Amino acid sequence: MNAEIKFDLKNYKGNILRCNNEEIVNVQINEKIYKVNINIFNLFASTILNANNEIKYLGEEARDYRGVICQSKYKEYKILIKKDEKICIFLKKINFKLDIKEVTILAEKIYEFYEKMYDFNFSIRDIDPMYLSNFLWKRLDSIYNSKIDEVMIDELFVKYQGEKTKIIKTAYYKALEERKEIYIPTVYNTNHINVSNYKRICDVFHIIKEHNYPFNNQYIIVYNDELEIRDGQHRASSLRYLYGNIRIPIMRLYFDETKVNTLCNK
Repeated sequence: MNAEIKFDLKNYKGNILRCNNEEIVNVQINEKIYKVNINIFNLFASTILNANNEIKYLGEEARDYRGVICQSKYKEYKILIKKDEKICIFLKKINFKLDIKEVTILAEKIYEFYEKMYDFNFSIRDIDPMYLSNFLWKRLDSIYNSKIDEVMIDELFVKYQGEKTKIIKTAYYKALEERKEIYIPTVYNTNHINVSNYKRICDVFHIIKEHNYPFNNQYIIVYNDELEIRDGQHRASSLRYLYGNIRIPIMRLYFDETKVNTLCNK
């Protein structure tokens, strides 16, 4: 690996971090050192994990692909592959280039770093990188507990245009019923590169049909004691379509809401 990459924590004490310190983590990329708070570090780390996930999805095609591989609607991050095959990472306060192999090695370093940094009772490797980089990174440092619970599928719901929507009324479920493409207006892209909404739900459907749920320990995720799905609409729709209103395991993530507000305003 040509790039020298190091992480160094300063003044970090597990899940009791006080975020008024702006120099929590030193991120060294070659000779450049970025001093960032833990919230920006989690944005950086989750984005790299998502980029690595997309590169793995592309497989051999990654070397020929040119263009954006992941980005935020609100310009919090953008990662693209340029003509020289270099992967360019643009985030708040952190910008650099790596090759494909270096991104893969960096992703593993981040996972190892997280395992030392957080004392979660779940593995960060089991969290979908797409969900992590779009949503969970802002809340990651405020998680104080998690547990596996069981609920009936029809107890769960999603928010669609501000309204609570049962799984059997969602566009994903209807796409399986009607076997056709669907349009879902969304701020965030939660599909792989060049993958339509219909292909994504079909891919998840076949994974669950062949490998059961939770495949790769990726549970449907809800927050605190709520029943709103925060990650896993495709999984829930596929399960409901395949097996009806059955009892399923889900993961509940519990947050210190005071800390969430502090982190999200950074």
